[in-house]
Amino acid sequence: MSSNYYEYNLATMRDTKGGFLEEEPKHESPQKKRRVIDINDIPYNPDPEECPLCVECGSLDLDMIYLKVFKVYVCKACVEAVPDKYSLLTKTEAKDDYLLTDSELRDRALFPVWEKPNPHKSTWNNMLLYLRMHLEKFAIEKWGSLENLDKEFERRVDEKQLRRRTRVEEWEKKRREKLKLQAEHEHQFESTAGTSDGEATEQKCVVCGIVVEQELDDRFAQLQENADEVFRNNQKVTMDYFQEDWQLSQFWYDNATAEFIATRALKNTKPGDKIAFISSPTAYVAFRNLAPERADDAYVFEYDKRFELFKGQFVFYDFNKPLGFDGADEMKEMFRFIVADPPFLNEDCLSQTMETVKHIGAKGMLLMIDTGAVMEQLAKKLVGAKITGFHPAHRGG
Repeated sequence: MSSNYYEYNLATMRDTKGGFLEEEPKHESPQKKRRVIDINDIPYNPDPEECPLCVECGSLDLDMIYLKVFKVYVCKACVEAVPDKYSLLTKTEAKDDYLLTDSELRDRALFPVWEKPNPHKSTWNNMLLYLRMHLEKFAIEKWGSLENLDKEFERRVDEKQLRRRTRVEEWEKKRREKLKLQAEHEHQFESTAGTSDGEATEQKCVVCGIVVEQELDDRFAQLQENADEVFRNNQKVTMDYFQEDWQLSQFWYDNATAEFIATRALKNTKPGDKIAFISSPTAYVAFRNLAPERADDAYVFEYDKRFELFKGQFVFYDFNKPLGFDGADEMKEMFRFIVADPPFLNEDCLSQTMETVKHIGAKGMLLMIDTGAVMEQLAKKLVGAKITGFHPAHRGG
């Protein structure tokens, strides 16, 4: 007979149908505590006369976030209706708009802040949101008035331009010394780059080598003024009239790429078939020049309103509102061939552009998507697209 003695705590045992096993204690790993704003602990007074009211409209339906975080009595409707007072700004926007410093924005007595998880990446620092009316009040105290703030902003812009101009002048001085050029000379320009109609857009001085880019605004204004005559005489309009706007993520195709896409659209459709160029104005212009007799068959969906030049064939398009363009109902299942070049390389932009494609595309339509290879799986999932060996090229490389 064994003399060993085993002690068990029967209260911690559980029946697993296979014997009794003692439950092991759970060791929770320490986690970083997050500041959580409880918006439900605000006291409620059943007496309407004692309840806090919206300072704008007198409503009882206050926005609890604004009340808890910013100590501001305002309803959600007034938050939307009065953005000049109640809109929220990020730290970067606060510094840029009101010329405030980091130390000032860190002062929680001056600026209560709503701290939210960063929407771009969860591992980044939390996003800090400031109330515009607080920022504006402090900016007026700091600068004296909003007019003085504007003057200070203009002064800083001028100072920045002066520093840039000084650097350029210093570079030119060193260049003259290196090449032993005269301090002053009359520039003798020759064309280095030109448009298809022979007008130069860049000129280079043969003496000092300085390159000057000619302004296209006057040429575009002239084209806009004479657009009816230009289109009536089937004169070619090239992309040289339109400067790229990188803030709109505009990168024009080179001529070979634009003509390749336009040729595919032409060969795979017949007269009367409608063709849509979504965020692809370069290919649209190439198609018009390639087949001017079919100009009425092609439409350009574009955010840049300079392309209103094409009048009835221009559709103002914002991918953030995929079905919010004029004529969306009339254009349902209208297009036999669609070229889509989503301006931004992210899932939202591609997904919302494809929502437009599905709406306007006719049954059996042909679709050409110009986007990065990283979007391959999403494009396949959304519309069954397959990657090809064609690599579009852009003017800027």
